[in-house]
Amino acid sequence: MHATSPVRPIDATMVLPLETAERLLERSITNQTCQFVEQHRYAEAFTLFRRWHAYVTDPEHKAFCSLTLGRLAEKKKDYRTALDIYLDGLRMEPRNEETWYHLHNNAGRTLNVLHQYEAAESYCRKAIAINPDRYHAYKNLGICLAHLQQHHEARSALKRGFQQLADNPAQAGTAVQREQSSISAFIQSEDEAIELLPPMRSTR
Repeated sequence: MHATSPVRPIDATMVLPLETAERLLERSITNQTCQFVEQHRYAEAFTLFRRWHAYVTDPEHKAFCSLTLGRLAEKKKDYRTALDIYLDGLRMEPRNEETWYHLHNNAGRTLNVLHQYEAAESYCRKAIAINPDRYHAYKNLGICLAHLQQHHEARSALKRGFQQLADNPAQAGTAVQREQSSISAFIQSEDEAIELLPPMRSTR
């Protein structure tokens, strides 16, 4: 019989507190996810971050992670999955206004892409009620109203959105600048050419 080696006591100085270990793990996963996105490896980014999303239990943080994971699903053009994730985040009812706004806005945007315009209108209006000073929800509201043949209301929403860009130029990123020509044409047009406002690509 071999003598059993005595169990050595754990050195408390070598054990990370759980919260510290979780922060380090999240930082590592986030950094790797960002690298995948920069390399346009969206499926891998989504798969990796989904593991962290499944681990998180705090409702506030879960909602924020749902926002990130939904955007990754949109990057790989899986809009139905993105919508499910955004709705899951909304069920967390986060207190953070930014997260709450973007979950509503992004749900509205993905519903536009899925041609569910009546449902999209509700989420876009809720996003505007949360923060009336941001461009994106007005844009997404204008898109769904245009497809619902409510052209006067669509133009009004898009004009409000453009006003927010004028007041807050920091919101005018590259993707927004690409959209402006077609949106401007629709606003200025007297005909009802809704093809000028197709469902938009994934943007914030």
